[in-house]
Amino acid sequence: MGHHSIQHFVSFLIFIIIASSCAHTGNRINADIINSGTIYEEDIGEASGIALSQFHENVIWVINDSGNSASVYALNPRGRLLCTLNIENVWNNDWEDLASFEYEGKPYILIADVGDNHANRKACFLHFIEEPDIDKTSNLFSLSVKPSWSITYTYEDGPRDCEAVAVDMVNEKILLLSKRDHPPILYELPLTRQKNAVARKCAEIKPLPQRTQDDTELSKYSNLPTAMDISSDGLSAVVLTYDCAFYFRKNESSNWATVFSGSWKEIVFPPLRQAESVCFTRDGSSIFITSEQLPAPLLKIDISQSVGMNDR
Repeated sequence: MGHHSIQHFVSFLIFIIIASSCAHTGNRINADIINSGTIYEEDIGEASGIALSQFHENVIWVINDSGNSASVYALNPRGRLLCTLNIENVWNNDWEDLASFEYEGKPYILIADVGDNHANRKACFLHFIEEPDIDKTSNLFSLSVKPSWSITYTYEDGPRDCEAVAVDMVNEKILLLSKRDHPPILYELPLTRQKNAVARKCAEIKPLPQRTQDDTELSKYSNLPTAMDISSDGLSAVVLTYDCAFYFRKNESSNWATVFSGSWKEIVFPPLRQAESVCFTRDGSSIFITSEQLPAPLLKIDISQSVGMNDR
């Protein structure tokens, strides 16, 4: 067994021990977890956001956070690099999340330049890239594109650190969940082509529980939101923290402010060094999660049985 295989085996063993020692909770999802692959690429050393391609179920887009190039990387589910998308005329100030969606009949990738650890940014940015179909790019390993449009926005009640951004295509809204507020605050923006906007406060959401009880530095922040995604049908949301993920479900008549202030289901996964990326598969039956710091496991978690998808 190689070094990386041993490392992954130990992580799963620790996970089993932790999970078995936790008190049983009625809101926990018993999910099937597989290690789909591992990211080894040096250019993706700080994966801060992932999103599934609108073209192919076997293509996952990934970004790095601050201090890295303004690039989006296409991977297969095993973590192998397929293509690098270089974004022209923008900076990677602090890219923290990624979303994919279809808008006005075209597939887009949203890059969320929203990180603000010290809450002192005058404005944040959302860049919208028309997603290329990498099967139709003559097998080019690297492409350069310009954003189709960008939004510069502020928060109505002052700067906020944010790492969790999602697109609700049904209602044409962009949701943003603050990271360092206690409890987290949910904001929304309209999904439009306007250049400037103000993120409006929707609700203070129900505080997320802290599962890690050790004394490590990261455990102090283990229940802070680090990523978010909304399913393509607009009815499911997942919020990631350093510890676990939380699944939310709404009906067609409810709004996200009410849903996020209510109950959730907890998705427990093996310990990751810095879990900051999550996305749904297109049918919403599974989620992908990965971590900053290489090698980064790419976990695929089947939640369909626990959330009753087969009964829909």
